Amino acid sequence: MPRTDASGDITVVLNRNTNRYDFDFDATRDVKFDDTERHRVLSLLVEHRGKWWADTTGERGSQIHTLKNVRSTTPSQMEAFAMEALQKAVDEGKIQNVTASARRVSPTRIDLTVSYETAGGKPVTVKRTITA
Repeated sequence: MPRTDASGDITVVLNRNTNRYDFDFDATRDVKFDDTERHRVLSLLVEHRGKWWADTTGERGSQIHTLKNVRSTTPSQMEAFAMEALQKAVDEGKIQNVTASARRVSPTRIDLTVSYETAGGKPVTVKRTITA
């Protein structure tokens, strides 16, 4: 059934086999929607800041892509870029109480964990792996 309400965002789920997020579909192959804001948060983290075609302000997205050399990137740099990117969703009232935690897993991999609450107070956590 097509979506008829104006609330929510596309539901994304983590594929445990690939460790990547993808859209979630119902039994009829329609995209599901939810109120977790995961799609919004992940989009803000992976989009190159100022490069999305519909962003007239140049403020959407993150600078995480500029960290080309993961070996020399500090977890605190990753956390700062994540917080900066997610401020847009905070300012829009979509999420609140945001925290970002990055952990170096290997010389070429940093795991980023972002926790937040939706506008309705629902706690959500998303994880993103950044590799060289």
